[in-house]
Amino acid sequence: MREEEREDSIGEILRYIHIALLCTDDNPETRPSLDKVLHWFSCFSTPLPETAIGNRYLAEEDTNCLFSPSPGHSSLMSPVSSR
Repeated sequence: MREEEREDSIGEILRYIHIALLCTDDNPETRPSLDKVLHWFSCFSTPLPETAIGNRYLAEEDTNCLFSPSPGHSSLMSPVSSR
């Protein structure tokens, strides 16, 4: 895979994650409609609104790890690395 294709793939993956975060907002009233989500998936030139991530997802100083605490469970950490 060429570097350009790899960067495009990473950009698509990040966009999908961004859309997923918007769809799982704590406040149902601020979640996007299905029509809007389908538009975002089909039209990559449409900018996405910022996410209001809340307390469910916390980024540590080390950007190579994602931290996701779950109530009543121990915290989970998973490394993020390219393959």
